[in-house]
Amino acid sequence: MTYQELLTENQSQKAKIFSLKEQLSQLYKLLSGFKSECFVENIIEEQLNLFSESHPEAITEISKETITYSREKKKHCGRNALPGHLPVKEIVIEPKEDITGLKKIGEEVTENLKKLPDYNIQKLEDLLPKSL
Repeated sequence: MTYQELLTENQSQKAKIFSLKEQLSQLYKLLSGFKSECFVENIIEEQLNLFSESHPEAITEISKETITYSREKKKHCGRNALPGHLPVKEIVIEPKEDITGLKKIGEEVTENLKKLPDYNIQKLEDLLPKSL
């Protein structure tokens, strides 16, 4: 063998050794890594096998237990009320259907804030009449 052939063979063997060392280090990492990353399966003897041929004995009786408790439920207040000093613009939303002959029983009010271009804030009240 010539010197050049020996050098190329040496380089290929070094590359193969490096590759095998990397594989070995990855296997060590799989076997002895963190507990959550560990590859070794911990087989619990009491755990049933999903694909086993034998069937476990039928459970004869299942006991039921009734548990009752009481707690105080916190009342949610919703969002804070909008300040009263803001200017109000009322928008009445009339239904599209014909409501002649129906009696107005109330209205639903939705309050929103609108920022105006001149750095002022305006309170919008959407009024939706309820009819019966």
